[in-house]
Amino acid sequence: MKQVNMKYLNKLIIVLLLVSVHLNAQATRQNDYMLTKEKIAELKIKSETQWKITFKDGSEFKNKISYKEYSRDGLLINSVTYGENDSVLSENKLYYDAESRLRETHSYRKGKTGKLRNLYSYNAGNKLTKSETYDEANKLIVTMNHSFNSMEKLDKLETVAADNKVHLVFRYLYNDKNNLAELQTEDINNKIKSRCVYKYDDKDNLKSQVTYDNKGKTIQSVEKKYNDKGILIGEMTKNADSKIMTEENYTVDEAGRYVEKVITNPAANISKRITSAYNENGVMVEQTIFNKLNEPVSKISYEYEYNEE
Repeated sequence: MKQVNMKYLNKLIIVLLLVSVHLNAQATRQNDYMLTKEKIAELKIKSETQWKITFKDGSEFKNKISYKEYSRDGLLINSVTYGENDSVLSENKLYYDAESRLRETHSYRKGKTGKLRNLYSYNAGNKLTKSETYDEANKLIVTMNHSFNSMEKLDKLETVAADNKVHLVFRYLYNDKNNLAELQTEDINNKIKSRCVYKYDDKDNLKSQVTYDNKGKTIQSVEKKYNDKGILIGEMTKNADSKIMTEENYTVDEAGRYVEKVITNPAANISKRITSAYNENGVMVEQTIFNKLNEPVSKISYEYEYNEE
């Protein structure tokens, strides 16, 4: 049997974990640039293309960075990212069942990953219970099994490699309000590798998350702040020595949309400001990035194609 490449497997598991968390999400986090399925369907958006415009020596350079295609129901069915000269870096095709549940994805990523196929299974409550990843030769690489508690909350996520051995286990613990309180990562010997502890304010907004190693030492901490409407307006990330790695502050308009972000990294003396513009339908059409001297250095423009009636 082919030996499992642990470095590659761990990277793949992280990607699959993010997908799993998204599919089993209990709530939708406010996002300033991602459209909801309902909004896409309402506006009849067929596709979205992102372009990056870079300013240098008085000239503008425009490059396509991504393309997304949607069904008439507002479901993402294809996404592509691009490198220089419109070269394809990655592509992901998504397939759904009659209940709009993601059932299969076919992905390509330039480099060692190559082509992958993912299959997804659900329980009667529409919770994701299993995902399987196959390589280009249709060999199973990794399986992720999901189990749930009596409140239908994700309780455990178990990763099984092609050698049929459990390599990582993620355990989810909740507080008395059913908010995620702790995420534990265990190795093959059921020993805790890391813990991430989550704390909330009196409005159930996530206010902090701290990651610890297997000895209880802090690896990283994140602090969040919100306005009186519960919209995230600030986030600070610190390292193991409690030094600020990044600090982000957001400005929102009356509609709750992010119109400005200020991101700083004190240790590296880096600072940038990002402004966002929206059209009459509340859809983002442009972002402008400024350096610490408040000079515009690049833009991200969003172009949309719409379905005919």
